[in-house]
Amino acid sequence: MPEGIPYASSNVVASVGKELNYSGNFAFAYSGVISVDNETIECLNFVTPNRTIVARVNFAYDVVGFTAGEKIGFEMKLNGQDVINSVGGADIRANISQYGLDIVIPPLTHVQFNFVNTDTSGILMSMAFTGELHQ
Repeated sequence: MPEGIPYASSNVVASVGKELNYSGNFAFAYSGVISVDNETIECLNFVTPNRTIVARVNFAYDVVGFTAGEKIGFEMKLNGQDVINSVGGADIRANISQYGLDIVIPPLTHVQFNFVNTDTSGILMSMAFTGELHQ
């Protein structure tokens, strides 16, 4: 664990859940696969340590059952403020899914990611948040 970051019972290397985990100077969170049916559902929720995180977000989804006109994606909030909203166009989702999204998050920031699906079909979604801690 990096200096100044407390150990929590959820800080294990192979886990899924909403919390941020640590391994050395790396931080990560994996949502696991979540079925989203015509709703907005929280997938990650944590507060960053007293260090800046340079991270990559990868969003994946299974389009089985995907219908024309359906909108899926994710939202990112920092300290309750909307920062990223990828819900809508297929090009946005495809680019984030294929290439990932690079972000810098300041110390002591509340981070929340939500999955969004505007249709009744269950779409399987997952998110990987991986980053490095910096002073």
